[in-house]
Amino acid sequence: MATLTSLPNELLILIFSNVADDIRAGNITTTVGSVSKSFRRLIQSCGIDVLYTSLRGVQNMRNFLNLIRDRDFVVRKVYSLLLVVDCNESSDEDASRDIPLIETILSTINASRLHTLFIHVPPRSGTPILQFPVPLPSLNELRLSGLVANSPAGHAPYTPNVKRFQLLRLPELREVLEHRRLPRLVHDVAPNLTQLKFTIRKSQSTHLLDVLLFMTAMMSRIRDSENCTANTHPHLFPASLKQIVLTATSSSSTDRLVSALPLFRGVRKVSEQEAEVCRAHGGIPPLVVELLDEGDHDRVSGRYEEAWSEAEYVEGFAGSWMRLNVEEGSRLETA
Repeated sequence: MATLTSLPNELLILIFSNVADDIRAGNITTTVGSVSKSFRRLIQSCGIDVLYTSLRGVQNMRNFLNLIRDRDFVVRKVYSLLLVVDCNESSDEDASRDIPLIETILSTINASRLHTLFIHVPPRSGTPILQFPVPLPSLNELRLSGLVANSPAGHAPYTPNVKRFQLLRLPELREVLEHRRLPRLVHDVAPNLTQLKFTIRKSQSTHLLDVLLFMTAMMSRIRDSENCTANTHPHLFPASLKQIVLTATSSSSTDRLVSALPLFRGVRKVSEQEAEVCRAHGGIPPLVVELLDEGDHDRVSGRYEEAWSEAEYVEGFAGSWMRLNVEEGSRLETA
């Protein structure tokens, strides 16, 4: 009687590739790969075991590097990648170790097809800066939590096709931006993005000016699309940007709630009023403002905050990576 193992490898690879795309079933190495050694070898030889890679913890990152370094470059392709540094294995001093490790992973994989990249490092006193070591031409979704990123000086952006960009849980932007403004950082990372989401702290309220200029420019075009030109109310973000989602948060558990600050409440009220006008014209709101209460875990943790809140945040961050992959898989199935 014929069995699966008697099928030609070409057909098995086609079947296994479809299985690997359904990440809800788990990683193919631990599901189909556990059926037999021959299946496991075949899966690893064609590289479909790393198409969707979730690495939580520094040791898992090192193990992954050891795994793929022995492979031919063509079978190191990663489509979606989650990298998380655990809070119990990281401190301010460890930033000099964690960021180079992440950069090494990005330079070791075959990143030609990398579409989705999520990176989280625990809150620190400063903001780590990741320098993309290689171009990521296929990257469409980029979420950075606790760090920022850029391309090497003198080079065009290594991530020119990012459409959705999120900057979350940034301890402080001042030392990162120096004399630049937030739109410049966005230009350097995602010059063709359509949606930007970032977390802003009370101490970073100066960046509200750029956000309000963006909303004013977009609403001006919506109200008078025939007479309004791009230069009437200019903004400094990429011209392709359609929407900013601004999450206002307190900087520590002892701070006043940002939702109680008149400035942020006023901005939210204006954005909601403009959203009504925008929807009446059949458009999407250019600015969405979210105000987090002290019990929410998307804010930057205070120095003495209990560890479970960081763990809960990481679970949510990893869960959003999983949901995005599932949603994209569903869209491909119905396309």
